[in-house]
Amino acid sequence: MNFMSKIRKVTGIHVILVLCLLFIRGGTDFAFATSPGHKTSDAKPKIGLVLSGGGARGAAHIGVLKVLEEQGITIDMISGTSMGAVVGGLYASGYSAAEIEKIAEDIDWQTIFDDNTRREDRLFRQKRIKDDRLMKFKLGFKDGKIIFPKGLIKGQKLLLELKKHTYPVQHIEKFDNLPIPFRAVATDIERGTPVILDQGDLGLAIFSSMSIPALLPPVEVEGRLLVDGGVANNLPIDLVRKMGAEIIIVVDVSSPLLKKDDLDSVLSVTNQLIRLLGRNNSLRQLDDLKSSGLKHIIIRPDLTDIETGDFLKVSDAIPRGEAAARAVQDQLAAFGKERPLHLVTPNLDPVIEFIKVDNRTGLSDKVILRYLDIKPGFPLSPETLNERIARVYGLDVFERVTYEIIEENGETGLLVTATESSIGSNHIRFGLILSDNLKGDSSYSLLSSLTLTELTDLGAEARFDAEIGDEMLLSGEYYQPVTVFSNLFLSSKATIGAYNRTVFEGLQVDNRQRVSYVELNGFGGIQLGSWGEAKLGMVRRWLRVRERDDQLDFFGGEKFISTGWNAQFNADTLDRISFPRNGARVSLSYYGGRKILGGDNRFDLIHGRGRYVKSLGKHTFDFTVEAGGTYNQQGAIIAPFSLGGFQRLSGLSRDRLSGGFIGYGALRYHYRLTNDQINIIDLPIYLGASLETGNTWDRMGDISLSNMIFGGSVFVGVESPIGPIYFGLGVADNNSQSLYFSLGQSF
Repeated sequence: MNFMSKIRKVTGIHVILVLCLLFIRGGTDFAFATSPGHKTSDAKPKIGLVLSGGGARGAAHIGVLKVLEEQGITIDMISGTSMGAVVGGLYASGYSAAEIEKIAEDIDWQTIFDDNTRREDRLFRQKRIKDDRLMKFKLGFKDGKIIFPKGLIKGQKLLLELKKHTYPVQHIEKFDNLPIPFRAVATDIERGTPVILDQGDLGLAIFSSMSIPALLPPVEVEGRLLVDGGVANNLPIDLVRKMGAEIIIVVDVSSPLLKKDDLDSVLSVTNQLIRLLGRNNSLRQLDDLKSSGLKHIIIRPDLTDIETGDFLKVSDAIPRGEAAARAVQDQLAAFGKERPLHLVTPNLDPVIEFIKVDNRTGLSDKVILRYLDIKPGFPLSPETLNERIARVYGLDVFERVTYEIIEENGETGLLVTATESSIGSNHIRFGLILSDNLKGDSSYSLLSSLTLTELTDLGAEARFDAEIGDEMLLSGEYYQPVTVFSNLFLSSKATIGAYNRTVFEGLQVDNRQRVSYVELNGFGGIQLGSWGEAKLGMVRRWLRVRERDDQLDFFGGEKFISTGWNAQFNADTLDRISFPRNGARVSLSYYGGRKILGGDNRFDLIHGRGRYVKSLGKHTFDFTVEAGGTYNQQGAIIAPFSLGGFQRLSGLSRDRLSGGFIGYGALRYHYRLTNDQINIIDLPIYLGASLETGNTWDRMGDISLSNMIFGGSVFVGVESPIGPIYFGLGVADNNSQSLYFSLGQSF
């Protein structure tokens, strides 16, 4: 996920995101730890610590804390906004500066802003849904209206990480009872007023304080919609004064105003106006402090080259905070030399004696509990709890799924809260596929889908797909789990469509055809957790084949009717569908066409495909094999297998080969040219190559290793928000060559 310094390079719709991010100077930065900290001393005078918001710049707070500890300065109370709330909340919970520093540097910033459950952990059906050719971005649809999400991301992983690292103090209701009393600041988005968070769930309070509008949806707390506190009160000096601080240490890491030469666009002017709002509020706080007569120190680390979104520079910001604190250590020395006390507080995992669900969706509580799969009577670690919550969230119908440890009648329980998605239970997605071999063989498809979820409390779904372009398609599918406590399901689907087919004779085009079809199918099956499924059903197809004449005609041409049984087994552990790094994928299918219910032909079709992917650093190796055959054929059928096109014997035209039997193998390699970045739009670039061999045959007797065709490709690939983009050169036997451009997942 991309923040300030990276966003300036983004155009179009991303400008809107930039404006939203610039709305708050306090960013979405975090530091986490897992062990104990220090205890507030009763020594006088009381010292208050104020930590401002500032995005990645706020990592400098950690460096300041390290120096305060070295100086033996005991902090009696803390207030913080956004990043200041994160660092301050963890320090107040009992973590040391060194512990926070270690976690800050170890955080996987690349995935913490990605709400998606890891692909290898998703339920198999969710993999299939997300692996379609559509973009991931979803719009809601209700009462004939399009609903936009309230945030670019939902912050699910973010919230769970914060809760994980505040787990040892989650039983503390009032923040005055933390090892160091603490206050966080958020903004009531409805009223535009600051909200002081001094009790409740500490992890949720910190999350609310840093919930940047448009990037993250508002957080509802006690009926109020809360967002980042940066504009309302980015430097909450007033809070520690109200808490009784007699000496105040202020650490200000907010972004400076832009210079005249930098005010060269609507975006930069808007940025400046927003910075002025936060700056004016902070200046008022500082003026009040100076006129109060209270002893104070203001520390402003030199963060000139670190922007709000430069999370890759977190390690650079920490020593800047140290340097700024050491520059005033003579003044700090006057605040006393009482060294903070470290407590070795056991991080005991509570035994959960009961589970409650606050379910604000149309799903049954039993469905949530089933995927949560936590049994009362056993200790529950935060790691296990986060893993199970992520599994529930992977059902992909929630805004957030979170939890609290609660006490009732002397028993410890788990309260799971599941919130309905802000775009509702129905959503729309779109997609685009383009391909061209620069020889006039081009194709395009525009895709869309409407998915209706939560049709029953068991989680039944209906999905409607449309595609226009070289291939035309309209389809509707209904999916119904059988019971709450089994993996059994029923599904049915109806499709009407048409596609172009080119028949070759040798190297020449023999015929161009248009195939139109109607298909009805019904399946029963079992979902095998996150890694696979098996299903059995009946399929009936009506096909018509005619000469291609660019007419929209589904009913002309030669007619075929096929009816038969279809059995499928699929397994999938790939970590991603585009440019995967590790995992495997296997599909096996059998179709038995029979002359029943009006079927015109009889045949047995067997098809199998396997893929194994392994990475070593930035190097990825991808092995693919495919084989299939048509047996016991009686009556005419359309050749079921084809080869040709990018990474399907790359030097040949698309679907150049076709037949009743297929054999294919490929070794692909790609190398990631770009480094991992923290981007809203991360665009990894890959350089790759493939070696391929295969052929199709009309008869089994024609199959021979001697007539296998060899080919390969070199390519540059980009993983974009609208799908993978490839530029490549393919070659094959007989000096066949093709240049390729493709957009979207098409192979």
